Amino acid sequence: MLSILLETTFMISLFYHKSINMPMNRYIQIAKFLKKQGEPRFRYSQIFDFVFDKHIIDIGKMTNIPKRLRLQLKEKFPVMLSIKELKKISTQETTKYLFEFEDQNRVEVVNMMAESKRHWNSLCISTQVGCSIGCKFCATGKMGFIRNLSTDEITDQVLFFRLNAIPVDNILFMGMGEPLLNPNLIESLKILTSSELFNIGARKISISTIGIPKKLEEVTKEFPQINYALSLHSPFEKERNKLIPYSKNTSISQLFDILDCYIQTSKRKVFVSYVLLRKLNDTPKHAEALAKLIKSRGKNSYLYHVNLIPYNTTGPEDQYAASSTQQTAFFQNLLRKFNVNCTVRYSKGRFSEAACGQLHAGYISSIKQPTFVTESSQAILNM
Repeated sequence: MLSILLETTFMISLFYHKSINMPMNRYIQIAKFLKKQGEPRFRYSQIFDFVFDKHIIDIGKMTNIPKRLRLQLKEKFPVMLSIKELKKISTQETTKYLFEFEDQNRVEVVNMMAESKRHWNSLCISTQVGCSIGCKFCATGKMGFIRNLSTDEITDQVLFFRLNAIPVDNILFMGMGEPLLNPNLIESLKILTSSELFNIGARKISISTIGIPKKLEEVTKEFPQINYALSLHSPFEKERNKLIPYSKNTSISQLFDILDCYIQTSKRKVFVSYVLLRKLNDTPKHAEALAKLIKSRGKNSYLYHVNLIPYNTTGPEDQYAASSTQQTAFFQNLLRKFNVNCTVRYSKGRFSEAACGQLHAGYISSIKQPTFVTESSQAILNM
């Protein structure tokens, strides 16, 4: 198995990096170094057995590896974790972590505990510092785009919890940034799902996206068992483009055509995220148009599940407001009248600024009266 992994996944990745001039991730670098040193292939497995089974990243403590090699590895790879914890804020069901990278850029990660399942933890991770999508109702979008995270920086968010023996059952790419705009996403997914490394099942990984057609098609084909959540927020093209400026580069029908193909292949649900904004996208006209859009998908329309998300404030100059409880219920009932599967996702972890659209890693001023909700996460927990 290891031999195949080294000669396929890692060697292909080496070529991939060389061809587009991207830095190699730590796992490939170590594989390449061991090969250059003429080490037997089982050395790779020995190293990462310590990391993933024994939760040890100090190479000096990997005692089943020859001392000579330990010294060489420690000199070559002095840092085995690219992030450090600056701060964490805990509520009854959530803990938000502020992580910093070597260049002092920061992201936030949220660990969520579900009461409905015994010790069931979901980890909401980030893929970018900031975001270029520019959603008008999102604090991360207000930051603007700073940079993509490297493969190591993405996977190290998960590794941090593994090393600290904090259980993680689901991985949600629903933190800061648009996952499909990070060229390191696919490589990160390969590492997270590799049986030699993190060994996380694809069905326990979810990606939230506004929909980047070419990349969405690529990822859904390569990872048909991963869960996907489409950030829609309006069934009307022009209105959606105002709420999500980047979406003007594509059309709603194009995205649903791709997701239809995914559903046809995987027979898995697709979650449609819809943040309810008072007197903007919560009207009967919107509910009827959304229902029509879902039902137009034909025989597989029952596999689309709408998550209605109460809006979370993003700052003192916020131009939006959350729909009332009554209007939310009315909107949900209209969807149900048209036989559309839907759920209202209410808040968790209040006052931790960890809600959907609220992550900002301290780059903007503090948000007043935050509430907690993360796109589609509870729906995925209940699958």
